[in-house]
Parts: sequence; structure tokens; C-alpha cells
Amino acid sequence: MTSGVFSMNHLKEVEENYLVHAIKALGFCVRLLWLSIAAFIHAVFPNIMVTAVSNGVEKLDEELSARQIIKPGLTD
Repeated sequence: MTSGVFSMNHLKEVEENYLVHAIKALGFCVRLLWLSIAAFIHAVFPNIMVTAVSNGVEKLDEELSARQIIKPGLTD
């Protein structure tokens, strides 16, 4: 099997095809971008978005924890 950037091992581990994985990864990207903007706004205005970032991070953690890799212990 190919190793490196073009390896498809990760897609097999998460049991997703390229398109499904790309859509999910981009979804996480957009949500993380939103959370970083919310954190910036909260840093400037502490009374705004008081729990938005922590709640968002908890939700992301729950979703990522539910997406277990087939072979535990594999890391990038």
C-alpha cells in the first residue's frame, strides 16, 4: 500500500469513501472556524458568547469520540 499523503488507509480505518470523508472533514473545519471567531469575539467582549465555544468544543468532542477508528492505536 501507498504511504504518505496519498495513502487510503485512513479512509478504510474510518470506513468512509473519499467524498464522504471530505464532506465531514470540511464540516468540522467550518465549525472550528466558527468557534475560533466566537472565541475571538468573547475575548474582546467577555459578556458575549460566554458558553458558545466550550459547548461547541464539547459537541465536537462527542462527535469525534463516536467516530472510532477500526484499528485502535493508529496515529498520524
